[in-house]
Amino acid sequence: MNTFIFSGNLTKDAESVQTKTGTAMLRFTVAVNSGWGDREHCDFVNCVIFGKRAEGKLSTFLTKGKSVVGQGDLILSKREYEGKDYYNLEVTLDKIELTGGKSESQAAPAAAPKVVDLDDDIPF
Repeated sequence: MNTFIFSGNLTKDAESVQTKTGTAMLRFTVAVNSGWGDREHCDFVNCVIFGKRAEGKLSTFLTKGKSVVGQGDLILSKREYEGKDYYNLEVTLDKIELTGGKSESQAAPAAAPKVVDLDDDIPF
């Protein structure tokens, strides 16, 4: 089983695109803070949602600074550029929870997190 669960903030607004075969795809990056003190660091996780799930209104909620919790399959890829190895984390999301973030008004009362079940649009 390959399940990765993380929380963090979107680095920019989600981008809706289509694959070469015409499948809808929603892409965005989440900054995930880890560690403490001198060992604190930030990892950037590239997230992708495919198909019907990516065609809905979800992209309007995924804006820069928004806090999210995500779950999905993790893929770690490596590439070499100018003699250095670079690693890329990508998650194909199964679930995402919108938990607030910088884009919400500070004056508004705290609301319960909005849970988006990505399987709602699937007919089976």
